[in-house]
Amino acid sequence: MIRRFYSLQREMMRFSNIINKQYKLKFMLSKSQLTSHAKPSIHYVVRGRLFYSKETKSMIPFEQKFEHLSPILAREKAFSFYKNYMAILEETKQLLQEPLRDYSLFVKNHFGEPSIQKYSYAEVNYVHPESYDKGIAVYMVVQNSRNSSENSKVKSNYFLIHGIWNFNNIDIKNFTNGLIKEFSHYRHFNYDLGNHVEIVDFSVFDNPNSFSIISTPFNWSFNFYLNKNNLELQKSRRIESVKNRIKSGNLIHNEFLSALNLEFIIRTIASFLNEKGGFLFLGVDKYRKSTDLFTNTKISIFKKEIQIILQREFKMSVKKIKLSEYKVGINFVLIFEVLPSYQKGIFLKENNQKVFYRRNNNGFFSSIDPEAILNFCIRRNENFLTIQEILKWL
Repeated sequence: MIRRFYSLQREMMRFSNIINKQYKLKFMLSKSQLTSHAKPSIHYVVRGRLFYSKETKSMIPFEQKFEHLSPILAREKAFSFYKNYMAILEETKQLLQEPLRDYSLFVKNHFGEPSIQKYSYAEVNYVHPESYDKGIAVYMVVQNSRNSSENSKVKSNYFLIHGIWNFNNIDIKNFTNGLIKEFSHYRHFNYDLGNHVEIVDFSVFDNPNSFSIISTPFNWSFNFYLNKNNLELQKSRRIESVKNRIKSGNLIHNEFLSALNLEFIIRTIASFLNEKGGFLFLGVDKYRKSTDLFTNTKISIFKKEIQIILQREFKMSVKKIKLSEYKVGINFVLIFEVLPSYQKGIFLKENNQKVFYRRNNNGFFSSIDPEAILNFCIRRNENFLTIQEILKWL
């Protein structure tokens, strides 16, 4: 693996030399950039995070540095190298991506954008992740000199401005903050930006503001990793909501069952449909603890069977019932989320008669009194107009 890595390094150095020759005589530094020694030194690096060296028995950072008296040109060189590096990794099948279907790119043609921006639409996988830690990234590096009579220190600050890996929320925050700070550095020291400025709405990152940044190969309207993170966040919030429901112990809107009792499940769901909806937790006992309910019964088989029963018992109202599965420790919990049915009441056939189920603080209870059912349905603004209709159902 180390030999393959150094071979890749030599190939990328060749690309770097070509890029440097292309830019060597192309641009001259403007007057405004020659007049101040107080300006920070800005350069860029493409960093391959870390790889493990068997020779030194340590993690070694891969880092390629790009400098120019005009920082925007150093940035262009960095992104050109970055683009070629990605192309070689893909060509040698060290970097794989699983793109989304039916996507399109609407980008400016700066810094090799289309070929890099495609990673906004793909899940990234490095074949040898130990060679790159989380992935490959571009950083702006700002060096601030601090002189004193005794010593001289140079502090380097690294600002992430692009990366190819599966982002998490911290990476997203560092990425956007890095771009905002990069633009502010250029503006503060009056560096030439040419036509590389774009205004980005960061609302997709839960930031209500729009910011000016230097054009960057990233899709701001949709990002695969951000969308994935948001789905995970929604799931974690839902799990937290479920936990709070279990702790509440409210039996009007919640029911807990630690046995595979089909009659109890059906009656509970009917009572939720007739009242204001609720949750049935199958696999949670009366003490609000998860139980080992699916030891002898496969949860996948039970789910298929219960869905057939729900379809038979509730027919059109089955759309009001959502079934989800959670793992609590080593135990599985099935949750029936039931929405209220504001159509005709839900009756169950038991012992050759129709039974109407409702709820109170003790759980569900049955009613076969036509007048009581009629009064309840009228209060709910249901479509029963006469007691004869109730009698027809009973």
